[in-house]
Order: sequence, then structure tokens, then C-alpha cells
Amino acid sequence: MQQYGPWWSWGNTSRALIFARNASGVVDIASFQRLMRYNDYQHDPLGREGCGIDPPYSAVNAIAARADLNPEEGDYPFSGLGHMDIGALDAKIAAASLTTPSSIVTVLQGGPTYDQQPVFAWSTTAPDIAALTHEGQPDVWAFPWIALQAATADETGHATLRTL
Repeated sequence: MQQYGPWWSWGNTSRALIFARNASGVVDIASFQRLMRYNDYQHDPLGREGCGIDPPYSAVNAIAARADLNPEEGDYPFSGLGHMDIGALDAKIAAASLTTPSSIVTVLQGGPTYDQQPVFAWSTTAPDIAALTHEGQPDVWAFPWIALQAATADETGHATLRTL
């Protein structure tokens, strides 16, 4: 931890601090969705955590990391803050208000966040990432939130799953 500061700590990394700071704003499912997909690294002071001068922030320093957004030529103090093909690929939410004795509802969204950032598209991403094998995947990853309901198992032991 001494070499990289709080970035590798459990409770003091930017992601933990963003959760601590923004959690009180979660008042319903919609605000929970926004928190889980949050990435405003260019404007959030915590986006600068552990960064150098060029650039002074990293898209990894967020709840929904997007290292594909970091400049390829960026000068970062360690590779974990730099440009690479990693990041949050989905968000899933469950809440007591969505649960009944006979079913559980999960709200989920696939793909990298696009709430404060551009939608991920293979055709417009950096060449090193676009060169990765992605056969069968859609070009643009602008998937909506969906709700899935899993009912309790029937007498055969099978549960049902349906989109709401």
C-alpha cells in the first residue's frame, strides 16, 4: 500500500470512498441503478486518486470502471490505472422491496456503463481493444435495464424465470 497509496486498500480506494459518499443518495431502485453504473471520473475528485499528471484522472477510479476510456498514451504511476480491456460489464440489483415469498426479482443491465460516458462500441473503441476477438457480439453495447423474476421451484425442483 505504501507504494501506491490508498488505491490498493479495501476501505480507502476511490471506489470505496465513492460508495461511502454517494450511498445516502440511494432512495429507490432508480437511484440504486445510477450508483451501480456511476463513472464520472473526469469530474469526480476521486477520479484523480493515485493518478499522475497526464492525464490527471483514470476511468478505473469509479464504481463502474471503464479502462477502455483511458488514453493509450497516458502516463500512469502503475498499469492498473491505465488503458486496457477491463471494466465493469454489468450491474445487478436485488432489493427486499422486489422480493415476495414466492419470487425474487433482479434488475440488471449488461455492458459497460454509459450513464456519464459514451456507449461502448467495438467500431469506435481504441484499435488495441477493437482488435480483440469479439465474434458474435453486437457492435454497440447500449443495453437497457431489465427485470427478471425467478419464481420458487415447483414440485419438480425447477424454477421459472421470466422478463418483467
